[in-house]
Amino acid sequence: MHLKKRPLSTDASDVGLDGDWVDPKEAAASKMAWIERIHECVVDMDMLKELKYPLPDLLDDANTTPLKAVDAVGTIHECDRCRQDYLIKAVLDKEDMDACVYHPNRIRMMKVDGLKEKVYACCEDPLGSLGCTRGPHVYKDEETAVLHQKIPYVRAPPPTSANKRQRLVALDCEMGYTTAGMELIRLTAVDEDMKVLVDELVLPYNMIVDLNSHYSGITTLKGVKFDLDGLRKELFKHIDQDTIIVGHGLENDLNALRIVHTNVIDTVALFPHKNGLPYRNSLRGLTAAHLKKFIQTGTEGHDSLEDASVCIELLELYIKKVLDSRIK
Repeated sequence: MHLKKRPLSTDASDVGLDGDWVDPKEAAASKMAWIERIHECVVDMDMLKELKYPLPDLLDDANTTPLKAVDAVGTIHECDRCRQDYLIKAVLDKEDMDACVYHPNRIRMMKVDGLKEKVYACCEDPLGSLGCTRGPHVYKDEETAVLHQKIPYVRAPPPTSANKRQRLVALDCEMGYTTAGMELIRLTAVDEDMKVLVDELVLPYNMIVDLNSHYSGITTLKGVKFDLDGLRKELFKHIDQDTIIVGHGLENDLNALRIVHTNVIDTVALFPHKNGLPYRNSLRGLTAAHLKKFIQTGTEGHDSLEDASVCIELLELYIKKVLDSRIK
């Protein structure tokens, strides 16, 4: 038997347990080279606008008058699920809790009797069929100006030499429906090595209508410690305005957090849909195609820790397969 010759160790950090020894200096240099490459992946301002990110000019309006959830009560909105108009109430009765009949999952193509047909992924019923799930009517606002009026946006703190924060953080948010639209109910943030920095439930400011458990995976807020303001303070212990934030469809997460941040890497932009915007590849599809991993496969909703972590993996893959190949 011939054993592979192992390079001589040069310091105490080489303990001989992980295969080939790697010079710590080389590892550090490789890490710095990786960090330099990630700046090439940051989304430019034109793409931020096209992806409808909240932008700094949103904070320029000093005359914004905050709205309250009660302002929406008594008004008519279109349900985000069944697309019917409904009256927003401050308190829901028993009938309201299952007034909406809808399909929770998207449409997909499926072979039926040898022919391709559009069906709902949740129940495989054909397009146009009556919904398979009941719940309350819900709505969401998507215009950042309206969101800013309801719960104002803020920026991360400026960088300081006295307080070194993370250079890169990946995050994923889960949202639920309230009387004021969608609000944050969970935040998970990991560092560049996929170590958890923050993983907390969040108490919405307004009355909860539906925790959106099918997608959020959240069935209760028991034990919640933070509201949005407190949660952002926790996050700001780890990020500042120079931190690069990574995510998938990250404008949705920043809207939920009510944070304006332009130093971002979005896997939607790294791996664009073949038909261009507004079409987008799903995180689930990208992960299966490029990482050979299968996420969001259960019936209990998304795992925000898993979703945040695979965004780091997709970024690493993009740098290795796309950027590095350009210089060879």
